[in-house]
Amino acid sequence: MEIICTIAIIGIVSTITAINMQSNQYILLKNSTALLVHHIRYIQAKSISQKSTGYKIYANYGFDDSGYRIFIPNEAMRYIKLNKGIKFVATPLDCYVSFTATGSPSKGTSFILKDNKDNKFQITIEVSTGRVKTSKM
Repeated sequence: MEIICTIAIIGIVSTITAINMQSNQYILLKNSTALLVHHIRYIQAKSISQKSTGYKIYANYGFDDSGYRIFIPNEAMRYIKLNKGIKFVATPLDCYVSFTATGSPSKGTSFILKDNKDNKFQITIEVSTGRVKTSKM
């Protein structure tokens, strides 16, 4: 009887652990997406407040699909590493986004992030308004 109870408990704990591991990847993907959106909005706000087009976010910089770089004029480029298991699967052709002094992007663009479980989020920046939207794919 004790062996059956022990095996049942091990089975329940294993199931809970497997579920947590899957949901952890999804949470990491959501967090990475939210951080990238925050940085996109940050460079948009800086472009407006400084009336400058020099603020950029470079994705896949040097073919690195696990992070991105933020370029701020007269400062060192900052590298942001995505959470473990998260990577870019689609980026703009020239791999960066920048905004005009009015807050509209130089071009409409989107980024797609993916986790190890093939969950994907798309970040879209609209051309005319500069609105940043996220959607689960």
